Amino acid sequence: MTDPLQLEENDVKSATLEYRAVFADPIFEAWGRRTELLASIFRSLKPWIALPDIATFDEGSGNARLEFKIPSQRLTITVSLGYLGAVVTLPDWSQLESLLDIARKTSEGLVSVLGADVRLQHQTLALSMHVLPRGQDLKTAFSRLANPSFAGALAEEAVAWGFAVYGPSGYRVIDISRVVPGAIYVGLHRVFGASDSPQSAVAWLRQEEDQVLGILGIRV
Repeated sequence: MTDPLQLEENDVKSATLEYRAVFADPIFEAWGRRTELLASIFRSLKPWIALPDIATFDEGSGNARLEFKIPSQRLTITVSLGYLGAVVTLPDWSQLESLLDIARKTSEGLVSVLGADVRLQHQTLALSMHVLPRGQDLKTAFSRLANPSFAGALAEEAVAWGFAVYGPSGYRVIDISRVVPGAIYVGLHRVFGASDSPQSAVAWLRQEEDQVLGILGIRV
């Protein structure tokens, strides 16, 4: 078997990691205590952010939310009526412990204001990435997913093969990138229980990334 193609850092052209803690009930009370909520979360995140990094409340289109931007981590923390979210662009595995700590501190700031009124329904973790497999073309990378009987008359000319699996607890998607020419899109999503640790979610994600990229004969 051919060894997996080792991707360099700049071969990951675009990537986004998103964590969400979905509330069991909308936190309507928070929007009546905006100043207190803002101050509490800011104090929790003070080691990572400066005051200018804070975005104001966005109440447009009925989607009330508060955002904290942390440029040093390429991270945006969002508190909305329905969830607490963290989105990082071009994530690095070495960052994850810090990111988990930031999400935990944000949650603590929220709980310090709303107390027992904050209950989680579930958590989600999603990774979207566009990778450019230098050293092999798309046809070679996607050949491991080939299903000629499904492609019919297109089998001989096919340059890429899409693959998707969906279930109640998440999905896997492999497809040709519509954002970066010549790249492969990989999407991974998982739903976790309210009491599951973020560390277990990260362990799952690392395993999923290794398995899916392994199918394509590449690794990062």
